[in-house]
Amino acid sequence: MQKLADEMIFYIRFLEKEYGLEISLCDLHERIFPYSNLLTPYHTHRNHSCVLLKKYANVQKECIHWQKLVRKKCLHADHFYGVCHAGMGEYIFRIMHRETYLGFISVSGYCQEPHKAHGRMRRICDRHGVPYASLSFLFETSTNRPLPEFERLRALVLPLQKMCELFYIAVLSEEEGKISPPDALLNALQVYLADNFTNPLTLDEISRRLHYSKSYLCHYFYAKKGMGIMQYVNGMRIELAKKLLRDDSFSVAEIAFQVGFNDANYFTNCFRKREGVSPTQYRKSQHLL
Repeated sequence: MQKLADEMIFYIRFLEKEYGLEISLCDLHERIFPYSNLLTPYHTHRNHSCVLLKKYANVQKECIHWQKLVRKKCLHADHFYGVCHAGMGEYIFRIMHRETYLGFISVSGYCQEPHKAHGRMRRICDRHGVPYASLSFLFETSTNRPLPEFERLRALVLPLQKMCELFYIAVLSEEEGKISPPDALLNALQVYLADNFTNPLTLDEISRRLHYSKSYLCHYFYAKKGMGIMQYVNGMRIELAKKLLRDDSFSVAEIAFQVGFNDANYFTNCFRKREGVSPTQYRKSQHLL
């Protein structure tokens, strides 16, 4: 199972690097969901504007509702283009195994109708107190790519659809063989962290959400992953920061706050400890590539 998940992630990263595609695996089947931590971070959108919106709990609820609407449309179409509730254009590719719906692949980061997109952004900002100027700026820097030629895109996504189907079949095989699924608590914890790492998380908040004591969760997670919970969270934050640092639109301090750090100096220290260079040095090295 782990090997297949690693191959899926390797292919997604290939599509990101070679074709500039932003890919997410969404609305995954209930049989796949207990294994979704193996597919982190590709079960959620990661573009700049979505990173900002994920900080607002009510916006996340709207996103979940939007996914349900996409699921309904997938019952009648195996692929289509649409604009989400936050104005982001995305291509949707349904994942199936025979007659069973398994979820969908989103290829996002496009803006075909700017007026419509900004109208939706303004409504979200008005409802939930999101600063429109910040969201609009992040949206513009996240959608500065041309629409891909559809048949080419479909050909690139098809292998990933087949991989997702194979992943589902592998899950069924494990269940038939009565092999224990991944630890439920570990999966719940990793999924929660992946969905919320850009927020200012604390161990107290995490333990309250998971309904376990802080001491138990810390010891449990270290035994399973060989690192502390916040070390794991900061690792995800730094991986996202590395992506944002390739764009000169944001200062190091702005990126620190976007990915979940409350202190830019602490972010720099964590980044240097993990990557061996400062965020500024990393940004310069990317410009030389």
